[in-house]
Amino acid sequence: MVLLPGRARDPVTVRLVTTRLQADGIGVAATYEALSYQWGSSLPAKKITVDNCPFKIRKNLYLALLALRDKQFPRCLWVDALCINQEDDKERGGQVSIMSQIFRQATKVLVWLGEAADDSDLLFELLAKVEGRLHLLDNMISIWGQAGVDITSVTKIRIQSAFLALSQRAYWTRLWIIQEILSASSIDLLCGSKTLSWAFFSPGLESIGNLKTSPDSDSCASTPAYAIAAKQSYQRQSYAIEDLVELCSRCDSQCEDVRDKVYGLVSIAKDFSVTPDYTKSLKELCLAAFKSLYSEPRFEDAQYVHGKRAGYREPLFEAFQRFLGRPLWDHAEHCWDAMDGDMVEKLIRGESGPVTFDTTVKHLRTIVKTGPVISVGEIITEASVFPHETVMTVYGTPITRKTVVDNISDFTVPDFHRTATIGDLYSRRDSSDWFVRAAPMPCSTGKSDGHVRSFWTSTQEYGIASGLIEEGDLLCLVQGIVNLSVIRPMSKNSFVMIGRAQLVQGVNKLGHHGNQEVTTAIGTYYKGQSPYKIQAIFPEESADAQTIRLERQGQVKDAFRHAWKGYNHYGWMHDEVMPVSGKHKDPFVGWAATLVDSLDSLYIMGLQEKFEEALEALEEIDFSKPNANKVPVFEVTIRYLGGLLGAWDVSEHKYPILLQKAIQLGDFLIKAFDTENGLPVPYYWWKNETSGKLAGTDNVIIAQVASLSLEFIRLSQVTGNKTYAANIQVITDQLKNTQNNTALPGMWPLIADCSGKELSFSDERFSLGVLADSAFEYLPKTHLLDYRSSDQYIQMYKSALATFSQQLYFRPSLPGNPDILMSGNLDMSTDPPVIEGQFQHLACFVGGMVALGSRISNSAEELETAAKLTNGCVWGYDNTPTGIMPDFSHVEPCEDPNLCVWRGEGDGFKSVDDPSYQLRPEAIESVFIMYRLTADPIWMDKGWKMFQAIQKHTRTEIANARIVDVMEQWPTHEDSMESYWLAETLKYFYLLFSEPDLISLDDYVLNTEAHPFRWG
Repeated sequence: MVLLPGRARDPVTVRLVTTRLQADGIGVAATYEALSYQWGSSLPAKKITVDNCPFKIRKNLYLALLALRDKQFPRCLWVDALCINQEDDKERGGQVSIMSQIFRQATKVLVWLGEAADDSDLLFELLAKVEGRLHLLDNMISIWGQAGVDITSVTKIRIQSAFLALSQRAYWTRLWIIQEILSASSIDLLCGSKTLSWAFFSPGLESIGNLKTSPDSDSCASTPAYAIAAKQSYQRQSYAIEDLVELCSRCDSQCEDVRDKVYGLVSIAKDFSVTPDYTKSLKELCLAAFKSLYSEPRFEDAQYVHGKRAGYREPLFEAFQRFLGRPLWDHAEHCWDAMDGDMVEKLIRGESGPVTFDTTVKHLRTIVKTGPVISVGEIITEASVFPHETVMTVYGTPITRKTVVDNISDFTVPDFHRTATIGDLYSRRDSSDWFVRAAPMPCSTGKSDGHVRSFWTSTQEYGIASGLIEEGDLLCLVQGIVNLSVIRPMSKNSFVMIGRAQLVQGVNKLGHHGNQEVTTAIGTYYKGQSPYKIQAIFPEESADAQTIRLERQGQVKDAFRHAWKGYNHYGWMHDEVMPVSGKHKDPFVGWAATLVDSLDSLYIMGLQEKFEEALEALEEIDFSKPNANKVPVFEVTIRYLGGLLGAWDVSEHKYPILLQKAIQLGDFLIKAFDTENGLPVPYYWWKNETSGKLAGTDNVIIAQVASLSLEFIRLSQVTGNKTYAANIQVITDQLKNTQNNTALPGMWPLIADCSGKELSFSDERFSLGVLADSAFEYLPKTHLLDYRSSDQYIQMYKSALATFSQQLYFRPSLPGNPDILMSGNLDMSTDPPVIEGQFQHLACFVGGMVALGSRISNSAEELETAAKLTNGCVWGYDNTPTGIMPDFSHVEPCEDPNLCVWRGEGDGFKSVDDPSYQLRPEAIESVFIMYRLTADPIWMDKGWKMFQAIQKHTRTEIANARIVDVMEQWPTHEDSMESYWLAETLKYFYLLFSEPDLISLDDYVLNTEAHPFRWG
């Protein structure tokens, strides 16, 4: 392309030309410069002219073209966004395959780092002055002084900080720049209006690489820029794939299309033959990549995938697994399904390519013809490349990939009700029994007598109890020391631990000899099987449907990784990152709300390293000492306490720090309940604490007092400390006593008075939206969590449902007359009370709530109503210019829902009172629940459309931001991203496109911040 000359205010004009990369006897090779840059956010788009036609490009490219444009002379450039037809998969693949040649033959590669910032102008000027003659930082300032540079304001820290800021720019994390820089024969860096030769930048970066501005700061040596500079060499045209993969891993390389994790390297990788083809699915690409990786002659001498013979490169396997194992492999974890049976058998035998636990288990299932194959204590849960020759141990004998198949006839499927060693394989289909896992203990004998369960094992192995374990059972050990973990089967192929007890040489914890009662370990919450079946039974998924679903799930995960990276870089240990400016803020006490709120999301999405990094940071938080005087009890409970308990449950109680911190926080928050009437204060001024009771509060939002039950009851369940649940019971009793004595019997109004002897109300406004939402949401959910103890919550829900289904639901009058429902507001002080057609995003949770309730009451009619309510919010997304629902708007209720005919004009919105989108989750929450309860894929399609619109308009360079006006085609960003974007919104999108057993609603109930609590 030719960038035509122009002055500052002239429009950018480009002319496309066709030329040759190499001279062929007919024409000469092109002379051009190649631009290396970060694509950046798609919004706001900038208009340029290409071949006399208007064309939109991204802002970062627009700024680069302005910086490159000469006032008098045209400039011949190669720019991927303009020189490749991005809509033509064939053209994209062809251009990508020769990308290294394009950049290698360019007279110069121009690296656009973005606009000037963080002393970048000063740094470029100083580096140009000394022409790369840099050794130690002390010498740098001396050299600059000799060169006549004014160094009065130049300090070591300022120089280091400028270098560090430049080295940490988002440009360096773009995957494509690796081949663009490594292929280049000459490089210039551009930042704002300044230009600097790579020959001056790279030595300077190396000189101060390990120096820090402070003990806690990063050094340049830890940045992607440093890693790329260390690898860059003008003499090399190709690199070993393992070196490239390792470099990408160090740089946390990102790309918009996950397939580019492979395609972005092929043109500079040697011994790695994958042809870029954007018509290939992720499955096909995974298979092609691994086939190339382990093809001849690379492994011509290797007998096993992980053997030790010449020809095998262990670092390559491990590096490639790390690289593909997260961004690509997770998207296509079932890519092995694309292989035929012979290939699978060869993989399991170790004759070709790597093996996964998943393929081993699938192959065993085929032969043994049983349900899921699992081992006692060691549960195979997810596909991951297993880099060791030994697959598993059976009866003490190591089993290799080869012997798994050769000795398949020797495998037995032991009876589920018998003693077993850790290596035993057994099958379970629909058992609901409880088991106790004990480890380790000496060989002993015992007998079963009534409710006494005895344990026996082979030497020093695990054992399980025979039969059903019930509350009050006695566990007897003849001798030795044993730790008992009370566990129960989870969905399909895993267990969850629900309590612990200990026997020490036959002496119980009270010091008495004899049997040990484990009532406290099992508790009153875990007996028998749940009476409720929440999720639908899902049919077998087709290969095409699975491919689409996993690709969508992968894009959601990429969005989460992007936003988490922004928080990690700009807002770490603060409550929120500001996604436009890169600043941070602490609106929720300063306990790192986004970090704690996101813990279970990290775990659910398989981001184990980031999860464990967050756990390390969690150690530093003292939940007994807030960083603010005023503590919002409701927000802290749902975000922090809910986040800790949710992470504790989804991680199957493996990380004690989570429960320790939950107890610490619960003990702090419970002080807010120390009032005369037992109703918590909404804001706890903890520094003003006295020895007396806290004063009750009037004008309390009903959601603040009535939405604490899930978290504190769950805390009692997992700790055995009934104090937390007892405090909630005080609130519940008062809610029950007042429910039918309000201005609208069956519901509580928006504002409560908690200052008297008991709960009271004078407000006459009723809604399921703002101020009230979670008060009603928690009724069916708390019943599911605590149904064994009381039916109080479900009775309150039924009373509320009878009222709001009659008084607040309305059919809106809209174009096309859709058969949908919405939930409005009602003010009982008006005469007569008339429903207000206010359409709130916050009220979009109602469809999901009613759907869950329909399973408890076994009502098909309620589920149909839930679908209409959810579709009401889907309509709100489908009928705006952005495809996103506004926060508050008004529509006209039909006078008669059975005779509802649109006679108005416009789009159906009567008014849009608050056109913002605040990254809210309520609509996708209901869509997710409807999908899990119906198994109807139409809900996935609706959710996908919502995700695409949200991601398109909210994504920033740093994370995701609120948008000011969804009614504008190109809305402006607001500098805010609340923690629920990662905790709720993206989690619901991710789970929508996950297998239904991931956080099954038969096993988990999610609090109002989407934190999953184990129930059932």
